[in-house]
Amino acid sequence: MCRSHERTWFVRLSSDACRSGKIEIAIQDEDASKIADIIQQKASTGSEGDGIIFISPIEEAVRIKDGTRGPEVLL
Repeated sequence: MCRSHERTWFVRLSSDACRSGKIEIAIQDEDASKIADIIQQKASTGSEGDGIIFISPIEEAVRIKDGTRGPEVLL
């Protein structure tokens, strides 16, 4: 059984409110490039300091609530 969850998040920060920040997103490998492209297109101001997108593997994920392990925790 495969469930799909779609979420839309909007974050608006003024330059006075935050000089730097970090957002972490856990997604399926096959979605990484598409998501990185969307973030780059939407977040770019064309100015120095727009940020960097890092794509890294996650060795394992464990749901704290019930101990479920693996990609199922993202569903």
